[in-house]
Amino acid sequence: MDSINPYNVKLIEDVVSEFVQGQIMFTAYNVSIEVRKRGGDQRHLILRETIHETVQRVAFPAGYDQSLITMPGAAERPFLFYPLGANMDDYTGVPVKAMIINVIGYTVHDDIDEDEDEQKLLGVGSATEPPPVPQPSNENAITKMWKRLFGK
Repeated sequence: MDSINPYNVKLIEDVVSEFVQGQIMFTAYNVSIEVRKRGGDQRHLILRETIHETVQRVAFPAGYDQSLITMPGAAERPFLFYPLGANMDDYTGVPVKAMIINVIGYTVHDDIDEDEDEQKLLGVGSATEPPPVPQPSNENAITKMWKRLFGK
């Protein structure tokens, strides 16, 4: 089997790093295509192992995961590499920016402005404001819930 040349190794490193920095969902084949667009000159079968090694080294520590997916027309089921919390159904075969879902179910976008109402809506707070400290109460939990739900 042919060995990978150092120029292609550098291109793989650059592409994977850019995809991870941009929160992009991708497969090894997507990386191969981008490497070829940038002047890489070797086939996917030669690049694939190095791509997977690079993803393990670069993407996984940055909060990425992998899952096998089904792609129509593909001879093998490829791994989709995606940021944790991303909706894998958004991937259509081309690299796509991930929409991250946080643990409470709100979609978090990179373009959050400093508007306080939007931060509250998205479940994020100001980095300078500590979270409110719960105050002791004589009310039991059911009474508190009733008041929250019905305001009485």
